[in-house]
Amino acid sequence: MPPVVHGGERLASFVLTCDHASNFIAPSYNGLGLDDEDINDHIAWDPGALELACALGDRLKAPVVAAGASRLLIDVNRSLDAEDLIPRCSGGREIPGNRHVDAGERQRRIDGIYAPFHAAVHAQIARHGRAGKAFAVIAVHSFTPVYMGRRRDVQIGILHAEADAPLARRVKEEIAALSGYDVRLNEPYGPEDGVLHTLSFHAVSRGLPAVMIEVRNDLLKDAPSQARIAGMLAQALSEAWAAHTPAKERSV
Repeated sequence: MPPVVHGGERLASFVLTCDHASNFIAPSYNGLGLDDEDINDHIAWDPGALELACALGDRLKAPVVAAGASRLLIDVNRSLDAEDLIPRCSGGREIPGNRHVDAGERQRRIDGIYAPFHAAVHAQIARHGRAGKAFAVIAVHSFTPVYMGRRRDVQIGILHAEADAPLARRVKEEIAALSGYDVRLNEPYGPEDGVLHTLSFHAVSRGLPAVMIEVRNDLLKDAPSQARIAGMLAQALSEAWAAHTPAKERSV
């Protein structure tokens, strides 16, 4: 279950990731004991996120690295020592197939899903670094309007580490000005929830600017909606990046 790399030859001001792009579970896992409704639900992936990420990548002329398997098998956006790396429960639902994962099976999932995804992200970042052009890493996610019985009013969240607060604020302001959506910083999740692993590992650790964009998935219900959000986000990111980064640094 290798990652999907969309536009992998592109060099741009952004590298995009999509950690929870897929709900694919290989037939040998028997759906981890879940039914089709669960596998199509947000507990298994971020609905609409892959389509959004690819449409956004096309507009920004940026590469996209997307995970090729469900986060229920292994969550590539978690550290290897995280308790929910291979979740036994998600969204209040038990995952029967993860109840007794031994060390051998854990390593198979790391080798087959987790490591290839992070290698692909690293390759894109290294390629951009060699080109000598300033760039940011943007993670694209979606979230469910209702979680554990609680309605979420926020429509778009901009998640960030402390070092990236200035860029995150600019992105938030641009989105709000262009769309009128309810946009908030570090909602519906924040760094304390362990959701910035990919960005922390690949970008923050290298001093690269990085933010995560979380879009409520009812805004991504069909292709026209995804295209509309992608167009708006592309404009917002481009304008925020232009304001954040000196022209001479962008053009190196």
